Amino acid sequence: SQPVTMENVEPGAKRAKHNHHAQDQCCICHDDVKNVDGVNLVKCAQNHATCSSCLAKHVRVLCDYDERPEDVSARNARVYCPLRHFGNNAVAPKCSAEPFSHAQLATCVPADVFDAYFAAGIRLAQDREHARVALRNLSRNHAENQSRIGAAGGVD
Repeated sequence: SQPVTMENVEPGAKRAKHNHHAQDQCCICHDDVKNVDGVNLVKCAQNHATCSSCLAKHVRVLCDYDERPEDVSARNARVYCPLRHFGNNAVAPKCSAEPFSHAQLATCVPADVFDAYFAAGIRLAQDREHARVALRNLSRNHAENQSRIGAAGGVD
């Protein structure tokens, strides 16, 4: 008979002890992903893991300003954990974590996806500034028209 060792009692325990890169399961594709300094996956503040491939698709869809301007605006062009949008049960509950940081996204998604994310934020800021200027101009025009009406003696 073999002597009792950690490996006999708990298969893989010795290997896991020496493995410096923990594995997590992606909350979208459910694949086991090895975390190598945050490059292969990103975790939200509630520890939900998303692999870089799924995160790239998630970011690309959420930051499509042409298709989803209201959605981009509602999120302030930020990207949240996928479980914020799709979690709905005990296995995958809704997530209430803060959005991913720019650094997390820049590290984990391809450059073109990060550029689309960044561009969505810029477009949102530009659209909000245009709306603010348009509202200011409308208010000024309204005030000028009211002043002219008052100077002309009112409307008959």
